Formats: sequence, C-alpha cells, structure tokens
Amino acid sequence: QCLVGSEMCIRDRVIDLMILGMGPDGHYASLFPGHDEVKVTDRLTVGVNHSPKMPPLRVSLTAPLIARSRRTWFFAAGAGKAESLAHVFERPNNPHYPSSYANGVDEFTWFSTEETVTEL
Repeated sequence: QCLVGSEMCIRDRVIDLMILGMGPDGHYASLFPGHDEVKVTDRLTVGVNHSPKMPPLRVSLTAPLIARSRRTWFFAAGAGKAESLAHVFERPNNPHYPSSYANGVDEFTWFSTEETVTEL
C-alpha cells in the first residue's frame, strides 16, 4: 500500500531480518490485543499512546511492514504463552492475537519451548 500523496509504499520497503517476541497476551512489536494499531495499513509506523505495559508511549512498525520482512524469526517461550500461541496459529490476522499478523517474505520461523506448544 502507498501512503496518500507520497511515493513511499509499504510494498517497496523490505527489512532483511525481523526478530520478534510474543507476549503472554499475543502482542508483538507494541501491537496489543484490543487496540486498533494492529489494523493500521496506510503508514510505515504507528504511535501507541496507551500501552498496557510500560512505557505507555511507544512507536511501532505497522503490521504490513513487519510482514514484508525477508526473514522473520519469532520467539515465544514459557507455558504462560501456550494458549495465546494456539490462537495465533488458529487464524491469521486476528486482532485479538496480534502476533497472528506476523509473516515473512522468504522465511518465517517460530522458535519456542516445549511447554509453549502444548496446546497446538
């Protein structure tokens, strides 16, 4: 997608390697469940002014830009993330589990611990 009135397009931007982690609620990159920032598609970055975790003010890359990474490595560890991880794998682009928006152009690899995948 292109920004309105600009030559800058998300489809033209590619990050070589994105390394991400998932929170127990399924958030990633400061994109939290129940917050509309994960649905932003018309810019490269988005401001987060009500993060449920400190600090409350953050800047994140948008989900479409993150998904354009050539290679994405995603980490999730611990039993406390098992339920969220199961929901992430259930349905892509689920705003209740923002990590489900992540992707990679050439490679998309999840790294997790044994107790994290018990509900898959």
